[in-house]
Amino acid sequence: MYFYTLSVAIVIADQFLKAYMSSLLTLCRPGSCPSIEILPIFKLMLLHNEGAAFSFLHDAGGWQRWFLTGVALVVSVFIVGWLFRLSPADRGLVIPLGLILGGGIGNLLDRLFLGHVVDFISLHYENWY
Repeated sequence: MYFYTLSVAIVIADQFLKAYMSSLLTLCRPGSCPSIEILPIFKLMLLHNEGAAFSFLHDAGGWQRWFLTGVALVVSVFIVGWLFRLSPADRGLVIPLGLILGGGIGNLLDRLFLGHVVDFISLHYENWY
């Protein structure tokens, strides 16, 4: 049951960091994307992702917000059920699933209250992001 504590901690950290980065960074716009370089392959830059992974469906007209919210809700319920049914031999999955659940719920809250997911981490190698 400690996955609840882990998941809640991740949701709180996720929401705090997204709010902090939103206050620190300027939102990327076409032709202008201010960033803070941490390492040659890692920088901080503020993006609002209205789609799924890698902005898939970002320009779908708005229906994707509710569709992706529903998907996140279904997957979160599935993960909670999975965690309850784990056998003692599978306890090594508790931490990874708790982390995934916390991150998923953080993004679910973003979609519900903001209409987009706040992203601020950019990993890249040369022109591959």
